[in-house]
Amino acid sequence: MAGQRGTGLGKRASRPPARDAFPTNSNSPPSLSISLSLYLYLSLSLILKRALNLTASYCASTSPLLLMLSYTLHLEEPDMSRLAQQPCEACRADSPQATPEETSEYLKQAPGWQVSNDDGINKLTKTYFFKDWNEALAFTNQVGALAEQEGHHPAILTEWGRVTVHWWTHKIRGLHKNDFIMAAKCEELARS
Repeated sequence: MAGQRGTGLGKRASRPPARDAFPTNSNSPPSLSISLSLYLYLSLSLILKRALNLTASYCASTSPLLLMLSYTLHLEEPDMSRLAQQPCEACRADSPQATPEETSEYLKQAPGWQVSNDDGINKLTKTYFFKDWNEALAFTNQVGALAEQEGHHPAILTEWGRVTVHWWTHKIRGLHKNDFIMAAKCEELARS
């Protein structure tokens, strides 16, 4: 039919072939590409989980994107009942500091806490993130009330949208089991 040129009637436009996100050898089956992609994804996920030491509650408290990541990585909430349920014991100047083995074991029950050395004194440190000043201040007040109740007090820095907590035992100039107990209790406060 003359005059209908360019209407496309009766003809299909040819499209370029779709490209894979992961190009494969033309001789390899498509399932190999998918398997390789899945392997790389899972490997990266495991590395991130270990490197970042994330928990689902931390992810939920910071951003929806991290919360989605936590579901993808299948992050588990640590069992903090052992330390968090214990009261602080009275500490004397001759009380022993936590050994490296005890520190390692206790840190498993206080995710995200780091041991920092400040002027030769080991301290537990963690920064919590909040959406605004009011939430940060409310958390600071909760930690303060807990500290007063337990008779063990931290150094707290409150800023807009974040609170940094440092625990250590002044009398022994280092870490004691009480510091890990209080860190675990802070985790419970942050999750509530």
